[in-house]
Amino acid sequence: MAHLHSLTVTMHSSKLRGSDFDIQWQNQKSDHATFFSAYTKTGRLGIFAPNAYDGVGAILLTMAYVTAFYNCYRVENDDFFSYPDFFAFQQAEPIANYSMFDIWPQHKNVPVSENANETAATITDRGINILLIPNYSPRVNTFEPVQQEAIRRNIQRCFLYAPNGQVENPNLKITCSTEPFTDWAQAVLNTLPQNTVPKNFLNQWKNASNQQYISQTFQEISTEAAIQHL
Repeated sequence: MAHLHSLTVTMHSSKLRGSDFDIQWQNQKSDHATFFSAYTKTGRLGIFAPNAYDGVGAILLTMAYVTAFYNCYRVENDDFFSYPDFFAFQQAEPIANYSMFDIWPQHKNVPVSENANETAATITDRGINILLIPNYSPRVNTFEPVQQEAIRRNIQRCFLYAPNGQVENPNLKITCSTEPFTDWAQAVLNTLPQNTVPKNFLNQWKNASNQQYISQTFQEISTEAAIQHL
């Protein structure tokens, strides 16, 4: 059964603060405010999770962006009720419910086809500026000219993530206390039938909950390189 957003979990992530994230950018420590200084509350993030469960490998970067979103409101007013325009694009069925990543309401969990041009259109139609994409082997994708321009116009930053949380040749590393992130990742995985998630992947997250800290690495890449992973 899919996880349902209720009053008991409403805006659960708004309790996070920039100090909850230890960020290393290009081998240099960076505070949250500096790394996200160019972000505004109209920024739109998309996680491409073709197997539905993959996106938990990007939980720390996603929640760091969520925190940047709420920080924009905190500067203006402590009282707010809003969710970021963040989306999870998924090929596998059934799709996962990423509401614990503040990807809510449910329509922001978006099914996409295996056709790269159609997937890119679905992403750019939602005005995505920040794209998180898994580090699976790139393909040779051909895009229609109008779609190439939409990609160029909309997408500003792209990060490779690994479903297991560790990419090769990273230029970004985020470390946080294990809780609440492992609980939130597990909540997403629990929205899927267990036979659709590899057992070793489930065990990884169960084991992570026994650790004090969790780290994930990412690689910022060009838009041109990123779309070959669609």
